Amino acid sequence: CSKGASRSVAVVLAHSMAAGATLPEAFEEVAGLRWRIWPSALLVDALLGLEAERLKASGKPPFDERARAARIRRIGTHAAWATAWHN
Repeated sequence: CSKGASRSVAVVLAHSMAAGATLPEAFEEVAGLRWRIWPSALLVDALLGLEAERLKASGKPPFDERARAARIRRIGTHAAWATAWHN
């Protein structure tokens, strides 16, 4: 993780989510501060699972597949753009 773009970003996102942010909110906050981020698909999936668990524990309904797909598209689009500009 010499670039600080995937694993370390996932840790920061998880920390922000533990403090109450949704994954999209956390991602926008981090991407606004450091635009060259591209968490791996496996880490994004783990973060989505963390968000779903947090919603379930709070008694809120989980997000549906459409909302999940929107989260993945947003992060994936940013990651592709950041990777292209990084190289």
